[in-house]
Amino acid sequence: MQLSLRSAEWGALRIELVVKGSEVRASVLTECGAARDAIVSQLDDLRARLEGRGLRLGEFRVSVERPDEAVRAEDGAVAPRSLRPQVLDLVV
Repeated sequence: MQLSLRSAEWGALRIELVVKGSEVRASVLTECGAARDAIVSQLDDLRARLEGRGLRLGEFRVSVERPDEAVRAEDGAVAPRSLRPQVLDLVV
């Protein structure tokens, strides 16, 4: 399942969930480090809520990408930079 959200405070969030058997894996892509920090701070609660429903949290990945940043090319033109995600991988 994929879910895309946009928040005035955090920008775009894209969440992908995969459930196989009783294991839940998640990948979250955000534009904001604060969003990443807020999500990561809630992992223990998420894990407990899933376990209360008979599910186990497997791999959980949070990536931060800032697509609006740009770099100057050698000729002085502003060009979009390649996306370089900052990835925090948590396997619980």
